[in-house]
Amino acid sequence: MNERKNRNRGYMGLRVRQDAQDFYCETYKVFGGKPRELSRIIHQAIGSSDSVHRNIAEGYCRRSKKEYLNFLNVALGSLGESVSGLQAYRRAGQISPDEFERFDSMRGNPYSGVQYRNTAAPQYRNARSPHRRIALRAALLLSLLATARVFGWDGFSSTGYSYGAAAYLDRAAHAQSAALGKAVSAWCEGLAGVQYNPALLDAARGVQMVGSYEFLKDDRRLIAVEGAFPAGQYAVVGASFRTFGVDGIEQRDEYGYLDGSFDDRENAVQMSVAGRFAYNISGGARVRYLNQLYKGLKGISDGQAHGMGFDIGAVWQPESHVCVGVSGLNVGSYLWWATGQRDIVLPQARLGVCGLFLGRTLIAELDAARTLRQPLEVSLGVQYTLFGIISARAGASTSVDIKNRHTRDPDISLGAGVRYSFFGCDYSLVIPTDNAQEMIFHKLSLVLRFSAETFL
Repeated sequence: MNERKNRNRGYMGLRVRQDAQDFYCETYKVFGGKPRELSRIIHQAIGSSDSVHRNIAEGYCRRSKKEYLNFLNVALGSLGESVSGLQAYRRAGQISPDEFERFDSMRGNPYSGVQYRNTAAPQYRNARSPHRRIALRAALLLSLLATARVFGWDGFSSTGYSYGAAAYLDRAAHAQSAALGKAVSAWCEGLAGVQYNPALLDAARGVQMVGSYEFLKDDRRLIAVEGAFPAGQYAVVGASFRTFGVDGIEQRDEYGYLDGSFDDRENAVQMSVAGRFAYNISGGARVRYLNQLYKGLKGISDGQAHGMGFDIGAVWQPESHVCVGVSGLNVGSYLWWATGQRDIVLPQARLGVCGLFLGRTLIAELDAARTLRQPLEVSLGVQYTLFGIISARAGASTSVDIKNRHTRDPDISLGAGVRYSFFGCDYSLVIPTDNAQEMIFHKLSLVLRFSAETFL
């Protein structure tokens, strides 16, 4: 069993939980052979001892310290119930002194309530190494610095550079994030929001794979393939590939005759890692390789560019129904051309606050995104889930030019999703208000989810 531990089973490393299971096993051995006249006592003793290890594990898997401590208190209450019962059974002669001694001599006296209470919570914290805590603090610091830099500063040396390369990276790659107006910096279902905050990769459960397709104007298309897999107890790794552009588009001369074809494609290969470093804090980072190619374009020589980019983010959940996310995207991202020109991929900072209501069936998030040299973008997304299977989504996003006191009319997005067993499907449509051609953008995503044990 230890070989199959994944990141959602970190409680298996708690000695106090192992002692609690030993306590339950010993209880079953002692009371399992008692006569039927003591059936009520047997059920009570076994049930109370079984409740201890279950509440420790359930509390550990909760996302806030407050919930974890609450479940530890429940486990402590069940433990007290068991201890009092054992003492009474010994006095009444329902268990022998030797049987009672088997409990009393167990490792660490698992029914010692004081020790139980004082060892469980610290071991949860210490299960993360100091190196992980240092990495988390560095990730948080870099995220905050990137956020402050991009939100509050427009200055940038422009000598010898061009701006706006790889703009497709900001376009929603998943139908769910598109339907929510890209308001997915603090919460997402599966891999939908990882594009805007790599720390959300930590929320992926088991093995997940997503494929998305969007058809755009001028025969362009956006295709994205993503995957995530647990790595050990506390981390998740992810990989994705995105391609944007056109292939084999016909060119015609001024008389309408066919005059060759051209290709214009941009690709990105990304590797991500995220993990839980505290009770309610996750951090993540991503590195990407960028490639852009165009050839056959009339009047322009063929060219190819390569580049690198980095993203970093964190998610904090102060309460079970509140999430806060912050991320810095395209940090130090450039494209180098064979001609010596270097294009800058504009960095972006994002801040999101999400509320989860009605047992997480209703979710609402408000995001603010600031791209260097661009107006502030504000987006709102709402999702309602029925029966845990069908989800309806709506979103709106607008840009706010604070300097000129101008607000653009919001883009409206709608969508729906279905989750059943290991399969999911999401659809979205986006209606841009500034689209002169009045074109509606449709996106479709297919999701596959498996348990990690399936591949072990």
